[in-house]
Amino acid sequence: MASKEATVFVVDVGESMSSSGDKAKALTILSNIIQKKIIAGRKGDHVGLLLVGTNESNNRLFSTPEEGYGNITEYFYSQSQDSDILQMPSLEFYKELENIPSNSSNGDMLDGIIVAIQMLQQHCVSASTGKPLKFAKKIYLFTDAKSDIEKDDESTNSTIAQLDMNDIKVVLCGFQFKSYDDEDEEENAFDLEKIIPETPKEENELYLRKFCSRKKEELGLYFDSDEALMAVQQMEAKQVRPVTLFRGSLTYGDTTLGDKEILSIPIWVYSKTAPVSLPTAKKLSKFSDSNTESETKRHSEIVYSERNYKYIGDDEIGDTKLNAINPTDLIRAYKYGKSYVPFSAEDEEASKLRTEKSMKIIKFASLSSISREFSMGKVLAVVPDQENTLAGHQFSAFIHALREKDAAAIVQYVSRTDTSPKIGALMYHKKGYGFFVQLPYADDVRYYNFPPIDFLTLPKINSKSYQMSAILPPERRLMSVESSRKHPLDTRTTDREVALQLVDGFIDAMDLRNAEDEHLFMPKRVFNPTYQHMYNQIFFRALHANDGSLLPLDPEVRALVEPLVDMAENAEHIAKKLKSAFDCKQVPPKAVKKGKEKSKAAPVQWSQLDLDRIDDIFDTQTDNKDSQAVKLEDTKNDVVVSVKEEPEKLDALDFLFD
Repeated sequence: MASKEATVFVVDVGESMSSSGDKAKALTILSNIIQKKIIAGRKGDHVGLLLVGTNESNNRLFSTPEEGYGNITEYFYSQSQDSDILQMPSLEFYKELENIPSNSSNGDMLDGIIVAIQMLQQHCVSASTGKPLKFAKKIYLFTDAKSDIEKDDESTNSTIAQLDMNDIKVVLCGFQFKSYDDEDEEENAFDLEKIIPETPKEENELYLRKFCSRKKEELGLYFDSDEALMAVQQMEAKQVRPVTLFRGSLTYGDTTLGDKEILSIPIWVYSKTAPVSLPTAKKLSKFSDSNTESETKRHSEIVYSERNYKYIGDDEIGDTKLNAINPTDLIRAYKYGKSYVPFSAEDEEASKLRTEKSMKIIKFASLSSISREFSMGKVLAVVPDQENTLAGHQFSAFIHALREKDAAAIVQYVSRTDTSPKIGALMYHKKGYGFFVQLPYADDVRYYNFPPIDFLTLPKINSKSYQMSAILPPERRLMSVESSRKHPLDTRTTDREVALQLVDGFIDAMDLRNAEDEHLFMPKRVFNPTYQHMYNQIFFRALHANDGSLLPLDPEVRALVEPLVDMAENAEHIAKKLKSAFDCKQVPPKAVKKGKEKSKAAPVQWSQLDLDRIDDIFDTQTDNKDSQAVKLEDTKNDVVVSVKEEPEKLDALDFLFD
């Protein structure tokens, strides 16, 4: 994949397009494409605009009307950059699209394609060496095909040969084109040679579609104008150029014994998933003129900040003052208890964990032993070295062996020398490469103990028997707690069976697996609403700098954070019943206490029971073997703790204390 992209938009602005209103529709499609390119902000994205059917002629191939290429204009929107054939898409380009005038002339679209090829060839060549640069080249055509086209075989074949030789992709957006997808013409739908045109316009349509159905099928696309408008108005994920994060070897064995004693497969690692970053903002001075055109003045708007370091010391007469210190005289210190331990630069360097760039297989484990909650960070794609055929065979055999064994390789991954090692699982993916999922170390896992809420599913609504776990030895974990009052979380107004049926029905009504469209939830179609909304507001503010208002929430963005309309309507009736089955009320926020009120002890909660007193009870129970239950009464908090032996249920709670 090329890191740069060069695109020429060839727009028919002749008499027929201008009079029918298709020109405005074409410019709307083009505006949406330019907007997406501006948001992407890729420095290697270059665009150019070529207008066909203008009243004047201004392009690099035009000399006299007799030689052709007339009524075609290369449109430069920035006179300060007209030395560049193609330029980065900008807000100025977007605004200029509204100022393109209508015309009463007509132009030849084939001439427009030839001029666009010439523009791409000249732009995608190094000015110093003359060598071709790596660009993904595209030509977009917007036309209704009503203007005359000189369709001689020599020009057509040479043009197609130039497109193929330069790997130029042609995207045709047709306005009022005849559709050949009807049932009676299904056989000829994709065989343009068998279709017989009935009018000169249909003949031009079929001729232009030939440029999108060349031998290299990936270098041609055709869209109807309505399809194109719908496509460009849909949300798109930010296009990111694939960059390798790691190029090395996947190894197994002791590397100190030599290459012959280890398994080594050359691999490349790419990022598969990573959080999208929101746009960053610079601090500007609101007192400067924001409508400046000069680059120097634009830089003068930016506000720069600097940091000064000072320490508390005594002056000559013993008074305390702040003394400035050079940043080079600073030293890092780490907190250890209540004191700070200083580390010099030499100490920092010596204390680093020395590691080597590598990906080593530690062991193998079954996929079932890797819990979903242990997945950390972003997912990496591991592929064989794309320039090594042997590596492809080795990696394919290795990754398919993991699939057959339903296993994963536990690997240690060091992306760069002397960086912290990561441990992760390398597992098979259906496309033939591997996924690396980072796993936690013991230090990264958080264990929390919560009292179980099984009492909420007990048959009786007013039950006073609760189950609870405490931080005690395994043989003493289970306690039965009785209270004279109803638990605040038990808000049911119906019996247990009715409540469970209502919850099950609500889940079934909102279950995407029961929907007719099996692709309703796909990560590739669910976009980040924060990212999309933010860029919509930035773009609106760029166009309306003096307008105090902002855009309302876009309906498509709102749809990303709300249930599907049809599914919500189907579940509405059961949602009302479910709401009436539970008497849930919003709890008002507590007022912030000040002074002595803030220091008052909070009421004793279930998790705050005196474990020492409970432990004493267990000791008493152990001494008295005939005793089956011992009670601890806390009259202050109206709590009675009853300890019973239930060994058959202890294993169910072991996971809380692992």
